[in-house]
Amino acid sequence: MREHTLHMLSWRVSSPCLRLRCRRRVMCFSQEGSGSDSVRVSFALPYRCTFGQHLCLVGSISPLGAWDVRQGVAMSWSEGDVWTVDLELHTRAGSHVEYKYVVRNEDGTPTVWKPGSNLQLPLQSGGGGLPEALRVSDAWDESWRSIEVETRVPVSVPSQREGSDAGPAERAEDVELAAVAAARTRALADLDQAITQSLDLLSSAADPAAPEVLAADRVIAANARRALTFMKALQASDPKQNRWLAAPASSSEGALEDGAIGTTEPPQLS
Repeated sequence: MREHTLHMLSWRVSSPCLRLRCRRRVMCFSQEGSGSDSVRVSFALPYRCTFGQHLCLVGSISPLGAWDVRQGVAMSWSEGDVWTVDLELHTRAGSHVEYKYVVRNEDGTPTVWKPGSNLQLPLQSGGGGLPEALRVSDAWDESWRSIEVETRVPVSVPSQREGSDAGPAERAEDVELAAVAAARTRALADLDQAITQSLDLLSSAADPAAPEVLAADRVIAANARRALTFMKALQASDPKQNRWLAAPASSSEGALEDGAIGTTEPPQLS
């Protein structure tokens, strides 16, 4: 028997001001263990397509089409214009898996990609294994994202921290926060890269208001918004979890704390 702990970390971002709401819930139950080389993932996204089009999921691994839109996974329409799909992904723990939503025609050609950066799946769990399941809800405009992580925690395994009385729920909470912290680190790295590219472009552009310069600024704004979302989620989760914020300081992190953030996000093809 294995004990599973389900945590939910969700946040809401609204424009023009950045607001954040975090909430947690914990449910414990027992269930027979399953293989550790796969993870069940369910995706949901509200979106209204025109007649003859549908939403599909495409990503960086072969089960998600390896960025080939024609090989992407078709999603199913449900009441309220919510598109959903349930998958079982065979991958390794800690793998870097990115994905994106695409509006696709009946012949398999793409119509429009979801704006913003590629989204990521948190594939870390306790004991070095994969999570048991993920439930992902996204918004087309990135105003909302919710990820529920169901982790595998053996009942008979005591806490590995000597002298600690932390139970399975607390250990699973640490796993979830570590996954969000890893996503924040990646988001900050993407922001640093966007800033560097923008500065290089600005130094070589004759017109500081050229379309390509403004587009680079919007990319910075989108990456800054994404990084700040993860940072706020960590800070608001629990004061004692500030250790997850102990990553090396960077220029992009300082810019976030100063509040120099835009909100416009350009379409970005993968």
